[in-house]
Amino acid sequence: MTVKVLLVDDSRVSRMGLKKAIKGVSQEFEISEAENADVAEAYLQDNTADIALIDFNMPGRNGLELVEAIIGQHPDMKYVLVTANIQTSIQEKAKGLGVEFVGKPVNASQLAEVIGGFCD
Repeated sequence: MTVKVLLVDDSRVSRMGLKKAIKGVSQEFEISEAENADVAEAYLQDNTADIALIDFNMPGRNGLELVEAIIGQHPDMKYVLVTANIQTSIQEKAKGLGVEFVGKPVNASQLAEVIGGFCD
């Protein structure tokens, strides 16, 4: 079974690193990328994803604003905020939205814990 992952991060380098880490967990992941919230939202109008790994700090809308905009249309998608911005207030808001939180830099065991269940 192929698991669809959407990476949303304005940093191409971060997306490349996450992509490599995801492939290290399993080759069963089909990865799509978006460089900001607007591109991600447009992508999800015509496509689906099982998991969205979303950065917090991006130009335009931040990651939690993106989640708030799309969660109604995609309630079954798993949302994970992957960010270097580890303020308690952001973690609490993420938790309130049902979004998991992973701090950057992400290590392989953290990523496996968050997305590995999709490979069973």
